[in-house]
Amino acid sequence: MPTDLIDTADEILEALRDGQRVEDRVFDRLLPMPLRKASYQYWTSVRVATRVGAWLRDGGARRVLDVGSGPGKLCVVGAITARIEFVGLEHRAHLVEAARHLATTFGVQHRVKFIQGDLEAFPDHDAFDALYLYNPFGENLFLPNDHLDDTVEISRARFHREIRRLETILMTLRPGTQVVTHNGFGGRFPGSYTLERSERAGVNPLRLWRQGERPSPDDQYWDEGAEALRDGDITEPY
Repeated sequence: MPTDLIDTADEILEALRDGQRVEDRVFDRLLPMPLRKASYQYWTSVRVATRVGAWLRDGGARRVLDVGSGPGKLCVVGAITARIEFVGLEHRAHLVEAARHLATTFGVQHRVKFIQGDLEAFPDHDAFDALYLYNPFGENLFLPNDHLDDTVEISRARFHREIRRLETILMTLRPGTQVVTHNGFGGRFPGSYTLERSERAGVNPLRLWRQGERPSPDDQYWDEGAEALRDGDITEPY
């Protein structure tokens, strides 16, 4: 069915299950109006969510944690197309409410769960075999007028605090855990991680990492801007 003729959640659901491309302007009609307006800047696109779900499923993931899940687009689209379980971690209460409503709208609430909190509320590390990071702390570096809202703390101090926490978490994840970064996450990967896939999603890098043996604290790190990730390692846009 042509995208312009898709009007309902059932039609979007059918299109996604059939592998058809669904435009964000169509999918986003199911979000509250203020969240639609923020979609281009803040939420993972349907196309990228479909790609990420396929990467993680094909890599053996069965339970994925999305850090900074917003209104749940990545989790819901991934649950529909990859048919694996997603958990979204989001610190804004109204976004958690919107995400839960979105999951119910598409009937995937049995494969999607949303938790309100930040990395201090990070669940048991070994309960997940994959993480998704869409530059989850970048808003802390934006000018005030570019913030999504003022319902939570947004500051450079928080940016650095969350980066340190996430770097520690990455070090402790069990071998074989996959991590997908979309436009990076602002920090460094322990040297035990291997970069398995790298593409452009529009103008942003989309990368799949996998944890090897857990490193020691003095191990080397991979910086996403370092030589290992020079442009020659990134394939053409999909």
